[in-house]
Amino acid sequence: MYLAYMDESGNTGRRADPDQPFHLIGCLVVEDRNVRALEDKLLSIANERFPNEAQRVGFEFHGSELFGGSGDFTGIAPAQRVAACIEIAEACSEYAAAFGWGAVDKLKSAANEHPHRIAFQFIVERLEPWLSSKDSFGLLIADEQQEVEADLFADIIHAKRHGTFWGFRTIRITRIIDSVHFVKSHNSPIIQACDVITYFQLKRMYQRRELDRLFNESGSDNREHWMKKNMSRSQQGVKDICAAFSDIEIFRAKLWPK
Repeated sequence: MYLAYMDESGNTGRRADPDQPFHLIGCLVVEDRNVRALEDKLLSIANERFPNEAQRVGFEFHGSELFGGSGDFTGIAPAQRVAACIEIAEACSEYAAAFGWGAVDKLKSAANEHPHRIAFQFIVERLEPWLSSKDSFGLLIADEQQEVEADLFADIIHAKRHGTFWGFRTIRITRIIDSVHFVKSHNSPIIQACDVITYFQLKRMYQRRELDRLFNESGSDNREHWMKKNMSRSQQGVKDICAAFSDIEIFRAKLWPK
């Protein structure tokens, strides 16, 4: 059996924010026998990298706070924060079975639905055949999302009875058991790890688009040399973090609409 941990990044509700055009849900899939090992590894990273902060009530890994040096990570050197993110990504690569993401471009979408509901469907419709290929079942565990929780409960019931209702074709869900289990992120180290991976997946997407734009405007014909010369330390950090989980199997990678 597999546990599918889900979290989102870029959530501005139904508002199409030019500064955060993508609403992205990430899904980190962990086989049941590896859950405890991943939890222990994440707690070890917290205690070793942030020995004082990790003792605070409510301490948790947040991708945006780790990247920006805010919240529990205020005043901590960037190199230490990046190193922790790389270790989290490496732990996920070691113990997780797969990762998938679905995203909605809020500036292009004309849909009336909340982008979280659409991205959720993108995840579920590809998690189902992935579980089938493993001849196994999955349980959905998600960070609290009060704005759409009732809708997601209804959507997963509909998908089991009649099939998914978004996308090119309908897929009836048979491999996901029970419903969606929402938890407070500070109580789940693996939800926190999913938050970190999801945040940097989205960050890398934005970064690539921006660097591609600047490179095309530069007139250079040597992309590798231009990138080495013009990539900031912050951008290199994002690249290094994403490289640390680049070996994990990807069961879904979808941005809609194109």
